[in-house]
Amino acid sequence: MNDSKYNSSSQYDIASIMIESNINGDKFELLYLYDGIEITESMYNPFIYGRIFLTDTNGLIESLPIVGEETIRFKIKKSVQDKKYFEVRGQIYKISDRKKDFNRKGVESYTLEFISPNSMSNQIQRVSKTYEGLVSDAIQDIGENFLGLKRIDSIDNDPDTNNKLYQDMLIETTMEYNKINVPNLRPVEAINFLTKFSYSQNGSDKNPYNTTYRFYQTRQGFFYQSIEKAISDRKSEIKHKFLVSNDPNIKTGESLILKSDLFSVIEYNFQNLFDNFKSSSKGYYGGTNLGYDTLTKSVHEYKLNYKDRFDDVVHIDKANTNNEDFSFGTYPYKTLIQTLPTKKGSYHSQYIYGKDSTKDIFYIKEEEIDILKTVKKERYNESVMVEILIPSNIFLNVNDIVQFKFPSYKRETNGDKKYLDDKYYSGNYLVVGIVHILSDIKLNDWKMRVRLLKDSLKSEIK
Repeated sequence: MNDSKYNSSSQYDIASIMIESNINGDKFELLYLYDGIEITESMYNPFIYGRIFLTDTNGLIESLPIVGEETIRFKIKKSVQDKKYFEVRGQIYKISDRKKDFNRKGVESYTLEFISPNSMSNQIQRVSKTYEGLVSDAIQDIGENFLGLKRIDSIDNDPDTNNKLYQDMLIETTMEYNKINVPNLRPVEAINFLTKFSYSQNGSDKNPYNTTYRFYQTRQGFFYQSIEKAISDRKSEIKHKFLVSNDPNIKTGESLILKSDLFSVIEYNFQNLFDNFKSSSKGYYGGTNLGYDTLTKSVHEYKLNYKDRFDDVVHIDKANTNNEDFSFGTYPYKTLIQTLPTKKGSYHSQYIYGKDSTKDIFYIKEEEIDILKTVKKERYNESVMVEILIPSNIFLNVNDIVQFKFPSYKRETNGDKKYLDDKYYSGNYLVVGIVHILSDIKLNDWKMRVRLLKDSLKSEIK
């Protein structure tokens, strides 16, 4: 692939876009009717979803008809000869923005909104079941019996392999046996409920309880995986390195685009920077867990200051997001209050079994785990988030760790500017979402709006 060249860094190829009515089985080709397509894959959404913008000159919405119960299928490639493609299968669920074009007789435009077909299985089923054993086995059961998914052990990273993104599900094996009742929830709700009891078997983590699981679908398939494992697995080999530079599409005529140009950032936009006022009360810097055990009628307190645990937790980069003397982080005030009547008074606890008052009644450290998971979740939600617009790159995936050289605009003493790496914001980022933006078939332009997360900084703040 190092010798790959394209006439345009954003080119794409679609051979057919077929819509099919689930009412009468009729099909219609949309290839020359659409004005644009947007497709979103994200760690924050369980299913891939998208929109296709249509200009209807044939009264298709009435003749097919389109009522929000249709399926749509197409494949996106960078070029006709490529083996690698992005397969899109969607269930249309909504028609929006329907309006008449008053400049052209009998013409109207509207948007078809679609979502992964697995999502419809989620809408019409409920999980009401008691699971005993590993949480990951419970996730496998829900995936297979309610969402039509098949568990796989690893993702095939062969550049010519096309993943079965509507069938395969990578599940990270959890630790500890549990007996958990899922109380009549939709499958995705049940999976999210079980994340509360999911801890990683990742041996490289200094504390396996420091894990934050998510369930989501990407072009590589479905994932039930901890963010920490995604970071650990990919930090050792960073394949994608992005630079803020000129738009490579300015090259015209006979000029060809090299693969290196595909890593040019056309524009960037920081979606979230630090809000220390809000974060100080939401648990970004730590907090206190107050647990009340109903058996022994005792209150147990655990305080967490995140900066004291920073080195024990998996991060994307190496430096904390605040300095050592940061006033908001000195005494974190977020408080969790819990009633914990189960397990805490069992024979597993040396506090009860041996009547040893020096032993902690919380024998598996829930008071520490709960507050740490809450704080880490807040850091993933409220840390630095930047969106970059890049030419399409079929090899870039959600879950990847990328290196982003954010330019420094620091003015030197002689009055000159040297656009080098920013001391803090350059470095490693986690890809948490990708929006694929396709023009109509004539313009043939495919760009990707990539959302990047940074929960730590490249350099220590001084």
